[in-house]
Amino acid sequence: PAPSDDPLYTGEKTTVQKPLRKVPERKMVEPPIHTPPQRVPPKKSRKVRYLVMTVSAAMICLVVGLIVGVSLGNRAGSKDNGTDVVMESPSPSDSKGKAGTSSAKNETSDAEKKTDVVTQAEDFWSCLEEVDSDEMNDAQAEELKEQMEKLECVKKENQTAPEDAYVAYKDSKFEIVPETEGNTMDFNGAYQALSEAITDKKRTIDLNSCPAVYVKAAVMKDDPDLKNSLEECQNLIRTKIVYIFGEETVTLEGDEIRNWLIFDERGRLQKNEDELRQCVAEYVAKLAATHDTVNTEREFCTTSGRTVQVYSSVYGWKIDQEKEIETIMQEMIAGVQINREPVYAMRANARGMNDIGNTYIEVDLSAQHLYYYQDGSIILESDIVSGDMQYAERQTPPGIFQLYYKKSPSVLKGKMLENGKYEYERPVTYWMPFNGGIGFHDASWQPYFGGNRFREGGGSHGCINLPADKAAELYNRIDESVPIVCFY
Repeated sequence: PAPSDDPLYTGEKTTVQKPLRKVPERKMVEPPIHTPPQRVPPKKSRKVRYLVMTVSAAMICLVVGLIVGVSLGNRAGSKDNGTDVVMESPSPSDSKGKAGTSSAKNETSDAEKKTDVVTQAEDFWSCLEEVDSDEMNDAQAEELKEQMEKLECVKKENQTAPEDAYVAYKDSKFEIVPETEGNTMDFNGAYQALSEAITDKKRTIDLNSCPAVYVKAAVMKDDPDLKNSLEECQNLIRTKIVYIFGEETVTLEGDEIRNWLIFDERGRLQKNEDELRQCVAEYVAKLAATHDTVNTEREFCTTSGRTVQVYSSVYGWKIDQEKEIETIMQEMIAGVQINREPVYAMRANARGMNDIGNTYIEVDLSAQHLYYYQDGSIILESDIVSGDMQYAERQTPPGIFQLYYKKSPSVLKGKMLENGKYEYERPVTYWMPFNGGIGFHDASWQPYFGGNRFREGGGSHGCINLPADKAAELYNRIDESVPIVCFY
């Protein structure tokens, strides 16, 4: 029987006899050579193999508990995941000495925060030497899996998941925060590593060095997509767009753009292009609300000295918001620094609320008179006849307009009747439409122009009738850029 002070003593007989000799204090004694028992006749081999398999399965439980339990525990609490976690099978002569120094070794480990653990399992390795196969049989493999499933360290509540690397904003700059390793076991990977160690009869196994044992973070700090995301973020805060509105400027730059980005409670950037686009859209909408003049009223000083309010839905400054949003998105991705105007859908002749400028055509519908200003000076004026005030649908609408096109000669047509004919057909020499079917043209049928003819039943269907010579002169001067201001 083994001595009672041997830590490996189980109370059972063993085929390995421990030599009783004094070991020098500083010299390790080689373990005795283990001699496998003689093979028994075939008729008795099942009992022997069954005994070996049973003992092996029991030792699998011991080793799995020691290896995996220690390894996972150290991984979870260790700040340095490169620390070795080993299991050794020391020689019998060294067992007592190591058992006696266990407490001191643990104190040293706690002080130095090391995680090396030495486990004595001489009997396990001895039993494995009895197995004359390079692979575990099915029963042993199943036993290994069952024992692994019982380990506390395998339970989800005892595991910490790894965390992906991410982009964060710190100290006025974007940077990549590296991934963190957890201690979540990949069961299949751990099983494979342990089963290979057992079948290879290894006396040392470091699970931390086995890449398949633990679940890894999905995104590492050197991930190409993460680096691209970092570059995009850096470009965002480098972006500077100076909008030019005449003498006024408005600047969009990194500090404001950074406020559009979303971060979680840990400072991780939550990349969401839809949210970013929505912030850009709101910014552009504010620009438009401040600087667009389409669909607004503006004061207009008439030739007669009156000041009138004139509204227009078709003339003025109007930012093309969809195109401007897309332009900003592209410039932010590239980190552009630029001075420019917004992308416009409509442009006026001047800046500010009085965006009509000094070149325009003034149509005073109350005075039935037309003035053509060029650079602030009158170059053409004429009496007119506008829409008949006795019919609401024929009255010339006020507003600010621009010429569509001009044509000479042309035929003016009314609405089509049920019989397929037009309400009227009037040939004219000069035709200049600017508001739907309303435009300037000569009107040889009018006996005179100006005065109250438009109020007394002699008005047009909405057009501005001119004498032939004035219509010709206007036709030769007007172009699509000239605002046409109609008011009462």
